[in-house]
Amino acid sequence: MNSYLVTAGILTLLLGAAHSILGEVLIFRRFNLNAIKSDEVKQFLSIRQFRSLWASWHLVSVLGWGMGAALLCLAFADTRIAPMLIIARMLSLTFLVSSIFWLISTKGKHPAWIVLLIISVLLVLV
Repeated sequence: MNSYLVTAGILTLLLGAAHSILGEVLIFRRFNLNAIKSDEVKQFLSIRQFRSLWASWHLVSVLGWGMGAALLCLAFADTRIAPMLIIARMLSLTFLVSSIFWLISTKGKHPAWIVLLIISVLLVLV
């Protein structure tokens, strides 16, 4: 076990959690979807733009969690397994979850989920 990688992995996971929680509490809680529907707010931010902003915010956390998980896997990796394969699998899973999250969050109206899914598949093929 590599304690540096364990520490880095745990810190990365905690950072992702703090990013999502603080974003919800300090930023997104202040937004009210009903207010976005008003004419005054519509000129600045549409519901679609709000959903994209919210999804983008949390996508950063999802990607961070994947990186943290990859670091933890490397920390406890069996020396008989190639670390590159472990990294590729963890990153593949991260991009898959990101793709699904983006697809659901934007109701499929933003094509980034397709690119994230392609990246996931390519990493599985490594």
